[in-house]
Amino acid sequence: MSQHTLSELSDVIIELEFSWIRQFWQHGLLHSEMNSYWHHAISKLENRWSIIESFLVKTTEHQVTSTEIDMTVAIIIVDMLDKWIQKRKEYKNRCSAQAYKKLPKNMRPVDRPKTLRSINELMSMRQEMSLRAHSEA
Repeated sequence: MSQHTLSELSDVIIELEFSWIRQFWQHGLLHSEMNSYWHHAISKLENRWSIIESFLVKTTEHQVTSTEIDMTVAIIIVDMLDKWIQKRKEYKNRCSAQAYKKLPKNMRPVDRPKTLRSINELMSMRQEMSLRAHSEA
């Protein structure tokens, strides 16, 4: 895979996760029920997002454990992980705001999409990737 493609995929997954999927589910189950015409499209986006996430996680794990590291790929991965971690923390903080706790449960944000790695796991992967890249430099 080219470095350009990897970079584009990292941008696409963040766009899908935060501008589309999480944005839809942030409004809660009631919103989902009232906008059922979006279910098919959101489901397709979640499936495609899941495929890309799985690929990017596997690519990262491979780079961390590989005997040879591609520095350009390592930089792209570290940048992607930084963005992912930051965005997921922001989303988690936003969804834990007091205003949401006052709403009925069916109007509170739904934690979707289901991710392969938690924020802490992404931070660990990022640290390993960064250490690996620095040791190779």
